[in-house]
Amino acid sequence: MYGLPAAAIAIWHSAKPENRAKVGGIMISAALTSFLTGITEPIEFSFMFVAPILYIIHAILAGLAFPICILLGMRDGTSFSHGLIDFIVLSGNSSKLWLFPNCRYLLRDRVLHHLPRTD
Repeated sequence: MYGLPAAAIAIWHSAKPENRAKVGGIMISAALTSFLTGITEPIEFSFMFVAPILYIIHAILAGLAFPICILLGMRDGTSFSHGLIDFIVLSGNSSKLWLFPNCRYLLRDRVLHHLPRTD
């Protein structure tokens, strides 16, 4: 729920100043849609063609998240989209819900720490 909206905000902030208003309108609406409903295609397509290496890293990390959650016995109770609406409505079907922030910490702070910086 949080990763791709953060990527959309990063794209907005890294846009050229003359295009920032246009990019902001697109990215903020895409981030809100992604967070609420889990529909991530507008954000993913926007950086799939602009930064394909970043998209490959995103795909690998997203792919790593699922086996980690399965190995830990985590079930989030969502049906399809993994958005906030699904999370609230279906959280009663969850098991080990308290582990989800730890999985995020593991991927963000431990795995991303070892990726090369592009400053």
